[in-house]
Amino acid sequence: MYGRVFHHMSVWLTIPSARPAAEIAARLERWRQMGYRIALWRNGPHRNEVLGIEANEDGTLILYSEEYRGWGASINELVRLVAERDPSAAWFVGGGDDTDPDPTKTADEIARECSNHFIVNTIDRYLGCNTWGIMQPTGDRFGSDEPWARMTHPNEPAYIDRICGSPWIGREAARRLNGGKGPLWSECYHMFSDQILKEHAERLGILWQRRDLTHYHDHPRRDGVARTPDFAALTGIYDSPEWNKSKAIYEKLKANDFRDCNPIT
Repeated sequence: MYGRVFHHMSVWLTIPSARPAAEIAARLERWRQMGYRIALWRNGPHRNEVLGIEANEDGTLILYSEEYRGWGASINELVRLVAERDPSAAWFVGGGDDTDPDPTKTADEIARECSNHFIVNTIDRYLGCNTWGIMQPTGDRFGSDEPWARMTHPNEPAYIDRICGSPWIGREAARRLNGGKGPLWSECYHMFSDQILKEHAERLGILWQRRDLTHYHDHPRRDGVARTPDFAALTGIYDSPEWNKSKAIYEKLKANDFRDCNPIT
């Protein structure tokens, strides 16, 4: 059951991860220290390494599989399982294992702000639902100083301006989007489902972009030097065929005004 309005809210980080435990343990602890519960899908050769969060009693959920199911598909499944297990789960945070939480506010503080925002800014038949919304922190201005971005996207120069790469997904949004199949378009293997979410949520009037919040993205190409992690190279997520396939899916959905992504009632 997803439910609608919560007096006590929990916030879950829901991400796939194939990195070695030594590379992500400290980052996961930063999320925990800021009040987030963790739902993690471990895949790849390092999936059985001890992370240090397995024995916690805060409802931590860890799935394991050898193969990577895809970014959107993994998050969708984690969100579904958490929603079933935790009736208080009001917000789910997607993203990657190379992203940090906002360091200035706790999960509870941001959750209250999101719920207060969306309960007065929802539209039509969804009026009064405080988790029918998508919030994306955009304080990390990675990419905004690149000349091509300033030229082609003058109003959205940072990468995070144009996608929901680490979104806060409200429980009702998770339940309703994409015909009830999950908040992210899972046919895209790794790329473009974050762009689909951003543009569709924008059309629905349920997108809130916040420059005052920062999810720092420790991207392997952030300093201009390509450092594709070994696990990413093995899955081929950055390869041209996979990129082109997902881009074609995105363009087809966009050409139809994202009607295939429309929510259930």
